[in-house]
Amino acid sequence: MSVKLKKTIQIGAFRFYPSRNQLASIHRTVHLTPKTSQVLMQLIRRSGQTVKREQLITAVWKNDFASDELLTRAITDLRKAFGDRYKQPEYIETIPKVGYRLIADIAVEPAAEEPGTPQTDPPEQQTTTRPARRNALYAIALLLAAALIAAYFLRSKANQPKPETVVVNAANFPVDYQLVPLNAGHWFAESPTISADGSYLAFVDTTDGKQSIHVSLAEGSWSVRITPNDGADYAHAAISPGGEFLVVSRISSNDCGTYTMPIIGSMLYERFGTCDPEYPYTDWSADGNMIAYTQPGRDDQPATILVASDQGETLHQLPSGPAQLQSAYRPRFSHDSRQLAFFQTSRSGEQAIAIHDFQSGMTRLLITLRHRGLSLDWAPDDQRILVAVQDDDGDSHLIMIDPETGQRVPVADTQGVVDLNVSSTSGSVALIRRVLEQSIWRVPAHPAEAGPELLIDSNLSDHSPAISPDRSTLAYVSNRSGSDQLWLRDLGTAEDRQATNSSISKLSKPRWSPDGAYILFSAHNAVSSDLYLYSLASGESQLLALSSVTQSAAGHWRQDSEHIAFFCQLDGGEAWNLCETSIGIPGRINIIRQNLEVPAQYAYTYEPEQQQEWLFFTDSDTGSLHRLDYRSGELAQVDFGDAERARPIQVLESFGNQLLIGRESGSGLNIDFQVAAAALAPNAPQTVASLSVNDTHFSTDGEYIYLTRQSVASQRLDLMMPSEASPVN
Repeated sequence: MSVKLKKTIQIGAFRFYPSRNQLASIHRTVHLTPKTSQVLMQLIRRSGQTVKREQLITAVWKNDFASDELLTRAITDLRKAFGDRYKQPEYIETIPKVGYRLIADIAVEPAAEEPGTPQTDPPEQQTTTRPARRNALYAIALLLAAALIAAYFLRSKANQPKPETVVVNAANFPVDYQLVPLNAGHWFAESPTISADGSYLAFVDTTDGKQSIHVSLAEGSWSVRITPNDGADYAHAAISPGGEFLVVSRISSNDCGTYTMPIIGSMLYERFGTCDPEYPYTDWSADGNMIAYTQPGRDDQPATILVASDQGETLHQLPSGPAQLQSAYRPRFSHDSRQLAFFQTSRSGEQAIAIHDFQSGMTRLLITLRHRGLSLDWAPDDQRILVAVQDDDGDSHLIMIDPETGQRVPVADTQGVVDLNVSSTSGSVALIRRVLEQSIWRVPAHPAEAGPELLIDSNLSDHSPAISPDRSTLAYVSNRSGSDQLWLRDLGTAEDRQATNSSISKLSKPRWSPDGAYILFSAHNAVSSDLYLYSLASGESQLLALSSVTQSAAGHWRQDSEHIAFFCQLDGGEAWNLCETSIGIPGRINIIRQNLEVPAQYAYTYEPEQQQEWLFFTDSDTGSLHRLDYRSGELAQVDFGDAERARPIQVLESFGNQLLIGRESGSGLNIDFQVAAAALAPNAPQTVASLSVNDTHFSTDGEYIYLTRQSVASQRLDLMMPSEASPVN
């Protein structure tokens, strides 16, 4: 189909304004970079068709230097704008090793009034006075900024609770840290930078559809915008060592400029040069003598990093030496100002980390990354480099890299981290974490009686509900305290309390014992998963130490409240087995059946009338449904009898003779789980809800189903501060 740029295009729940490079929904407006907007136009023109990566790169970047990295970033930005998910897309589907496809419904409309009337861009240099020559003015500006920001925070924080501070597992960090949630997911925050003393942060906020720089005190959850409201986007900022000034990247319709400005904001002082709108990242050395930023390539040459003095004189251009057609970006000075670490990407798309030593003048390749690097910075002691990486599934976390040997180590409890900045003296770390907001609902198993009822919604991630046998208490997992913890809600009083306060990794699938005395749950890390027991009587949780088990999946109780069934791998083997353990005999396991299909989801059910015990599970490769007779060990595949109902499904939960399942819908990987209570015999399932869910749980009487409903992901600003007992120096 052919689309004119002056038209307004409806894409699913969004309206796209090509001439303004904007996506708008009823909730928010997002400003796209020109290249990202062009990528979207190419997908619109071939809506429903697969567009190859090479075709997109050629059409959008034409003869400019381009790479897979630029296209990948554009697609990531589009998914972020749509609130789309890699594994369950509603807008852009990835065709592995080929390209992308726009799968949302589109409609071309007449041009409407577009949001945000542009304002005239200010001149490139509003004044030619250099920062070093205006110390008196800067000191006054700093005092005014401090007074204005303090007054704002004092007024705004009067009725606000103080953010809760929780201790996180800081394994592999030089010091122990505490995590302080700052904005609770209310902003779509990006590109954090923290002052040297750790007292305040600057970050990019896109809440109003334009990118602007905001400042937040480290002890509060409010912010103020400090960049001019001039119609341009401010994509990144770095704070000077003394805290008085910023160097910012300003992107208008036809220009990307690097400027200095005072912290009081609304005033641009000095234009350092032209930045690259694809890589608008800057940094200021801890000694205050150097500023680094990425400038665009010219004549088919790659983007390079310029290191300039605070007076604007170019000192270095990186990478140095013979041209290798590599783009350099994301510069970060070491805290002693002797080295500069940065990403560089080859034309083939291979990404690496390089380090430039200012004393020797040499640049060396440190390590080639296995996964996409998102951000990097030096640890407080300069002995490690922190890197946020994103794997093939779109999940992100931090790794530590030794700057001498290149050895890498994953950092525990950093799931979702996509950007970071470390202060040079306090050791505090500003983080941006991608958080999937999830809420807990209750629906009747007989849908004619009532509709879905929202039970818990903290605007963060509340998931994995499990109701107690007496239906008085709901157990669930939430990250509202800064990391995944087990929470309990009294359904009579609607009061919530945190049951665990631990750093035992990501939690999921709590399950009550039939007598209500224990809650079984799973804890996951990068290499394994374990089972834990929480005692209602003692209020403590303990690991189920299982001999020979190297990997275990979420467990289910048997009816005697003594035995637990779970899938496991033994002694490093790859085969999955059905295992059983008893809480009365710690550590011992029995093998019920060996060499089973890899389980994606499974559920244990007990049918009291016929005294039957079954385990239902789906093959993660084919989506086929299997039923295992727990007592006899007999295994059979459940066939619903027709092609439509034989689509890949997910076992969500079971109760008696009912099985709660989810089916794929749409095309490709576009999954919208339709929750249905289906009899075990192959008859038509009964739909009980059409909510997008990822876990469910039956009440013990079978009357209600508790489920997690997903919403769009947000990006959350957090501060990780060294604990008092663990000073940096």
